[in-house]
Amino acid sequence: MVAIEPSSSAIRIAQELFPKADFPNIEWKLGFAEKELKSFHVDGPVCFVTACVLSHLTDDAVKKICQQINIIAPKGSILGFAECWGPESHNFMWHIRTQSWWQRQFPGWELDFYGPNIQDVAGRHKGFHGVRIKG
Repeated sequence: MVAIEPSSSAIRIAQELFPKADFPNIEWKLGFAEKELKSFHVDGPVCFVTACVLSHLTDDAVKKICQQINIIAPKGSILGFAECWGPESHNFMWHIRTQSWWQRQFPGWELDFYGPNIQDVAGRHKGFHGVRIKG
């Protein structure tokens, strides 16, 4: 398992929560996902998981991350994204993108939008998953 984080402070906190003695399989990478993902070479399907971090990044940054995932992810790979979707809204550091926006970022993936309602606004949700069906 590889965890990518651009903040050394956040990595330090995460390593305290998930100590190497108990979680030796986590490789911590300090850097930006769109750059770190370029160094990945995989032999089989991969699982990508986010924890609502992309919902706090600009569209351009998220597009770059999605592009890198598309480059390295073979058929059968999985997305488990706790990211926002619904009627588009960009409010300071909270970006809600439409289902079609996410689908455009992941051509060849079958995406399932299922997440719970958020922000007490009808149609705004968090969470979707997908499987790459075309390589």
